[in-house]
Amino acid sequence: ALTLTVSPTNYTPSGFSVMDSFPGSSISNTNINTSGQFSWMPGGDQVGKHVLTFQGIVGAFGQSATTSITVNVFGSGGVPAETTTSTPAPSATPSDSALSALQAQLALLNSRIAAQSAVTPSSSTAPASAFGSFTAYLYQGMDSDEVTHLQTVLKQQELFSGDINGHFGPLTVAAVKKFQEAHGLTQLGVVGPSTRAALNALDSGAVAGASTDTSTSSDKYVFENFIALGQHGTDVTELQKRLISLGLLLGDATGYFGTMTEAAVKAFQSAHGLDTKGYVGIGTRAALNK
Repeated sequence: ALTLTVSPTNYTPSGFSVMDSFPGSSISNTNINTSGQFSWMPGGDQVGKHVLTFQGIVGAFGQSATTSITVNVFGSGGVPAETTTSTPAPSATPSDSALSALQAQLALLNSRIAAQSAVTPSSSTAPASAFGSFTAYLYQGMDSDEVTHLQTVLKQQELFSGDINGHFGPLTVAAVKKFQEAHGLTQLGVVGPSTRAALNALDSGAVAGASTDTSTSSDKYVFENFIALGQHGTDVTELQKRLISLGLLLGDATGYFGTMTEAAVKAFQSAHGLDTKGYVGIGTRAALNK
């Protein structure tokens, strides 16, 4: 049996995951707990070289750091399956170079967390955006807080119909492909640099690949983007102007989507027989653009 503990430095992860390079590996995330304690009992079909990559995740910011170790599982008689010479099993402790690399990663991570903490709004300021920044490469089979964040955004855009559980499964793949199609991206079903840029553009009300010309022959503003609590910009200003003209919102158009705007959107949705979700999705945009 192999047991070890992954020990982070300068940060406290909210969870750990592990990946194994060995084809048909019996190792999964169930072998490591939230404290970084890993245990595994290899079977006879696991004889060979295993490169284990451990990832520590900071849930609040979606950052992560990794380290890897190589473990040889021996065959009968204490001899590795691929050789006839006796070689002692390597220690499950990462090498000095691996530890140095991990410490450098964690130091960088710690500085990023400190920088983000310095600009965290207080309770008296406007609520945080529903989107935020995506930084990691996301793909099918992953389990992380950033996947939870992705599912939340895709559900708000009415692209994801599953449960928000942090697991990147087939429904999340399908939703990502729909998002990529809507933004003129190659439909790969993974979140790479281009898809991250499109997701992060939502935070400022911009949409990658979409035209910024929203005028029509009647000079009526056309709503093309998803709009929700915490956003600001031209879309929000025009939305507020429309709601004010309909008598659903009192005051001036500030360009910030706060709770009063959310209540007005719900009133608009109720009046048009839509689900009162409080954000502007596909159905609400269609009603606004009539």
